[in-house]
Amino acid sequence: MSTVRFRPTEALISDIALRVQGGAFPHVAAEAAGVPAEVFHDWMERGSRPGAREPYRSLAERVRHAHGHARCMAEIALCKGNPRAWLLNGPGKNSDTLPGWSAPVKGQPRPERHAANPLLEAPTQALLAKLLEVLAPYPDAHTALADALSERK
Repeated sequence: MSTVRFRPTEALISDIALRVQGGAFPHVAAEAAGVPAEVFHDWMERGSRPGAREPYRSLAERVRHAHGHARCMAEIALCKGNPRAWLLNGPGKNSDTLPGWSAPVKGQPRPERHAANPLLEAPTQALLAKLLEVLAPYPDAHTALADALSERK
């Protein structure tokens, strides 16, 4: 990181909060405003402490407010645009980190399928029976085919 010292000015706080309110992740909004993510995370941690001092307290409050606003607007848009998805994934379903919403249900793994022996399939069995029937007048060919089919590798 460069030796430039970053300070959370009112203009910078407003810029970050506006980007977050527009839908950007907070650390991405900070990066877009010229603040490295690790510096921004430090500011947010400092602003979230009990008795936090300005301007860190204002930064943390405004970013949390902007983040909540962005999420609220996204939930409203989803409810209006795709109410079925909103109902299936939204109200009353909690996740580990966010109350009220859940992650999409993951598909269940399919049971492992063993490769079937095509020689045991009914259509194949019918074909082989027909071949043996056709070769019946030719005992040597009939025997050679029967031997070849009965070999296990």
